[in-house]
Amino acid sequence: MEEAIADYDTALNIQPNFVDVYNNRGIAKAKLKRLSEAIADFNIAIRIDPENPSGYYNRGLANKLLSRYEEGKKDLLTALDLAQHNVDFRSKIEDVLSEFRW
Repeated sequence: MEEAIADYDTALNIQPNFVDVYNNRGIAKAKLKRLSEAIADFNIAIRIDPENPSGYYNRGLANKLLSRYEEGKKDLLTALDLAQHNVDFRSKIEDVLSEFRW
């Protein structure tokens, strides 16, 4: 996973506004339990493309893992709203939302 992160770093040095790379690097960091770093990457992805639901979805998952349930719920609901025309992604988001304890 560290090698993947290094590859994402290299890609970002070449193309610093590549949203998918920030999302993917954040996912890799989250898998290593580096959740604060992952959230920082998702924040950048959201700043670059606030209409892309993936950044909100991924940040929502990371917030959930950190027991920041309200923030996670807000991010997931934003992702759900932005993914209006993607039935499969909406279903995935709804599955995660159903896991929250309200």
